[in-house]
Amino acid sequence: MTIDPWVGAEDYEAYIGRWSRPVGAEFLDWLSVAPGGRWVDVGCGTGALSGLILELADPASVIGVDPSADFVELARTQVDDPRARFVVAPADHLPLDAAAADVIVSGLVLNFIPDLAAALTEMRRVGVASATIAGYLWDLAGRMDIIRTFWDAAIALDAAAAGKDEGARFPLCAPEPLRRAFEGAGMTDVVVRSIDVPTVFRDFDDYWTPFLGRVGPAPAYLDGLDEASRAALRERLRATLPTQPDGTIHLVARAWAVRGRNGGWAPRSRHEAITPVRSAANLDGRKGVGDDGREESSTAGGIHHEPAHIRAAPRSPPSGPARRRDGDAPRVRGIGGRRFRPRQVDRGA
Repeated sequence: MTIDPWVGAEDYEAYIGRWSRPVGAEFLDWLSVAPGGRWVDVGCGTGALSGLILELADPASVIGVDPSADFVELARTQVDDPRARFVVAPADHLPLDAAAADVIVSGLVLNFIPDLAAALTEMRRVGVASATIAGYLWDLAGRMDIIRTFWDAAIALDAAAAGKDEGARFPLCAPEPLRRAFEGAGMTDVVVRSIDVPTVFRDFDDYWTPFLGRVGPAPAYLDGLDEASRAALRERLRATLPTQPDGTIHLVARAWAVRGRNGGWAPRSRHEAITPVRSAANLDGRKGVGDDGREESSTAGGIHHEPAHIRAAPRSPPSGPARRRDGDAPRVRGIGGRRFRPRQVDRGA
């Protein structure tokens, strides 16, 4: 199994962190969660998404969790808010009590988690029975142009690079695999959609230099090349990137976002066994994402999950922040202190 390097938080900011923020803002607007919730950011990295949650979603608290002590340390310095705290821990062993969160999110991380099923079960465990659980990943095989363009050029020069291509290594980064993963973990009302953001580089060096930072699969591949091979790849990219007359390079970064609800029951411990139970009533009515990538509602394919040793009734969520009534559109704090009313979103119910 390939272990990707995730040490060097400042290098990550230049490489991916700066582009993840506009995706994260659109993602939070899509979730449209009521103010006052308790949030958990799984795989928080440098704190980009956690900071956006604090700025845009008016939470009661945000707990960022990441296995990299280097990233957590930078998150602590970048996010200065008494509602936030950051801890070092893996996604499949969250240091939180059961039913401790109203919203659990993960930005650009799910494909790097070794045991995704265990991590999703952990997210369900720490969420209340009605919790929103959501995440997003780059479209590595498609329109995450920054990375896709790099690997296309690398493979053209070195056939062996195909084995390191993130688009091939991470099939999860597509609508249908994401939907199946969330439904398979027992979530309901699963919806997938695309989020596209422009990525404009001021010149070629602005595109190329972050790849020299050695954080992530593509920079790690580049670091392993000899000087001549590295120069050949640089010049091929210079020739193939869509450079404008003024020297700028305009690309697109597409992410696939997924959300679901912690319906029915929530696991009471990370060790509780899960047995899938199929309901014949709904097997043929399953929906997800059409061939054109537009979101459709889902009823979890008729699959729900219960503990193997007991068929328990759904637990009521603990007392916590007040929830808005259906149809209400709460005002949340926006950038610069402005307040806005997020658009209402069909959650596929």
